[in-house]
Amino acid sequence: MRTIHLLRGAYIKSDETESLWEQIPETLKNIDEIGSRVILESEVGYLTVVGGEVIGEEIDEIDEHLFVVEFFDDKGDFSTLLNPNGDPEEIISFGDGDFMGNVVVEFSAVEKAFEHFFRTGKLSPDLDWE
Repeated sequence: MRTIHLLRGAYIKSDETESLWEQIPETLKNIDEIGSRVILESEVGYLTVVGGEVIGEEIDEIDEHLFVVEFFDDKGDFSTLLNPNGDPEEIISFGDGDFMGNVVVEFSAVEKAFEHFFRTGKLSPDLDWE
């Protein structure tokens, strides 16, 4: 059984893979409403995303939200999803923190990272990780 933990939210559990996957994109899209973090666990570690609206800006589309995705393995090592177009010298503020521009990604990258990890238990080789 796979589990998604929603901090300040509820747990989503299912024995049926597709039934569980159908809940994930909607959960990710509502991250501002459920809290500040979504965690997807596997046998090798967990993938987490923090996200939120840009402070002081009106946002209508999910890809206008900003996110940071990290993977923590069972040995305590971690990898961060990189934005190949992001500027590591730029500091971007959203949610509860300040982040370097090269680790802030749009929703489409978050969804791709989570789907690949959900289906394989591994990081997507089609995305850049540091």
